[in-house]
Amino acid sequence: MKNNIMAFLAVLVLGTILISGCGNNDNTVREETGTEEDIMEESNNEASLTDWCEIGAFVQTQYGEARITGFEEHQLGSNNVELCCLEVDMDYGEGVTEKGKLCYDEDNNNMIHWKYDESQGKNVKQTEVYEEGNNICSVFYNPDGSILAQSCVPQ
Repeated sequence: MKNNIMAFLAVLVLGTILISGCGNNDNTVREETGTEEDIMEESNNEASLTDWCEIGAFVQTQYGEARITGFEEHQLGSNNVELCCLEVDMDYGEGVTEKGKLCYDEDNNNMIHWKYDESQGKNVKQTEVYEEGNNICSVFYNPDGSILAQSCVPQ
């Protein structure tokens, strides 16, 4: 249980870092083009729509790699939102690893996190964070998809 909580918190922190760009000033992004790999340094300068969600790019973190898979539309609260999604494969050490998926918007106000569940053979939704009017809402899910906890607070 303790490892699950540590992994969950680590993914939330990682997601926040990836979404907000609060990591190093320079992130290494690797793009695959056929059999060639172009390595480029991307600073956290203001990015265009395609720059902030570059499909096929890899983001390297201290815990592993995340690959941007592209845009998906999701229902969050009462809104349909288009989110940039990436697949994550992290190793936090001491046998704590995690695979899953993270989707977020460019303004960092909407996010969904899934964790890969080997027993079910699929990604299982863990968390949603979204804007609803003047509130920021959070929903936490049990592995069976039922809601564990939810709350909304004023921005």
